[in-house]
Amino acid sequence: MSHFNFGPNDRRSNDQRSDSMNPNNSNYKDSQDNRSNQLNPNHSEYKR
Repeated sequence: MSHFNFGPNDRRSNDQRSDSMNPNNSNYKDSQDNRSNQLNPNHSEYKR
């Protein structure tokens, strides 16, 4: 018996990383927006 019985709704950190690196996924755009906000000195995220 395997110790790695993941269900269809189980997400791992690698899955999340894959989503954020895939330009066809909405998480990719979100991560790009977040990155640009953090690099923009006129945005509140920059000051964190």
